[in-house]
Amino acid sequence: MEMPEKEKQIIGLEIDFTCPYCQKKIRGFDLNANTINVKGCGTCGGDVQCSITCPLCDYEIEFMVY
Repeated sequence: MEMPEKEKQIIGLEIDFTCPYCQKKIRGFDLNANTINVKGCGTCGGDVQCSITCPLCDYEIEFMVY
């Protein structure tokens, strides 16, 4: 039985976080403005890995969401 191909989804996610590099807090940061790569791991249905750049100091921050 063939698995149906998953459609690419755009998710809106606003978060508050502190940049680990410049220590400044960013509120209401919208991940929609950044690239989110979705990789399937085959067992749990996939994990979401994305990296964002701090708009204040250009430090790249990676997120992993299971």
